[in-house]
Amino acid sequence: MLYYSQFKRFNPLDDSVISKFSYASKIVWRARALLNSVSLERLELIAKRASSEIESYYDDEKTIAIDKLKSTMQRGELSNEEIEYFFEWDGGTIDNGHWLFKDGMENELDMPTENKCSEVDALKEIIESRDSCFFLPEGKPIPKPNEYKEGKDYELFAVMALWFVIDAIDKPISDGAACDYLCEAMDALCYAEHLRMSEALIYDALHESNKELKKVKDEQRLLIEQFKKDESQNSKLVLAHQASKGGKAKAEKYQPLKELVFQLANEKKWPSRRNLAMTIAPRVIAESYKLSTPISESQAVDTITKWLRDMGLPVNI
Repeated sequence: MLYYSQFKRFNPLDDSVISKFSYASKIVWRARALLNSVSLERLELIAKRASSEIESYYDDEKTIAIDKLKSTMQRGELSNEEIEYFFEWDGGTIDNGHWLFKDGMENELDMPTENKCSEVDALKEIIESRDSCFFLPEGKPIPKPNEYKEGKDYELFAVMALWFVIDAIDKPISDGAACDYLCEAMDALCYAEHLRMSEALIYDALHESNKELKKVKDEQRLLIEQFKKDESQNSKLVLAHQASKGGKAKAEKYQPLKELVFQLANEKKWPSRRNLAMTIAPRVIAESYKLSTPISESQAVDTITKWLRDMGLPVNI
């Protein structure tokens, strides 16, 4: 959920948090500690900037995915069924007509959207791309993050945590939906605290010798690596347990196909993840049509490879 003036309904700096979920107030308290010198007006500016960046990210990813699909169609690599599934003819003649991408079909493509992507993950990706040093000449010092004028990176995530808490407590919704919002809030908060700690480490290191600076950077790198390993197992488990009486969250649309991929991946050893994906793709595609959740035949191998990578499979390469 993006920012849509939640702070107009609930003052995240002063209002009391009333919720059946005890972690809601704890998240707000910890976020306020990170934002102790930030005014409500500046909170709004930070929230709007973060939300705007995420919306632009979704739009860019949608454009890229649709252009890629159109190029695949123009090369004759889509079946007639796939063309009719994703596109509709504009009614023109063969000479001047066009295939138009159907409204609402973006959720069927392998790309991040508001409906199937975590805004926290999207903002992480945006900042990582913004500060990418891939083309930095060897030996050159890594520049400071190109942070937005509205606020530091850790402030963006702390503010995001606050608006997710408001989404969870400010209107009547199911316990399951509230838990989803609080899980996102906790994820954003933990990353904000991680960034703040990293910033403090770097600041302290600037006053040490080169040897000490290298040591701190190594520690920071290890912290980041450990955070990436542990972030999916953090406080989300606590929140999910509290909300278990509220019902289970919706199963992912493609979960049955992912389970099939998991089963096939563990049947034997495979020379590589790509080899595995290419081998089982026909069976997964056939199963997807049976389940009325078709995946693009031309993108099936890439999609399956991504699923395998997310699962950490195969383990017997």
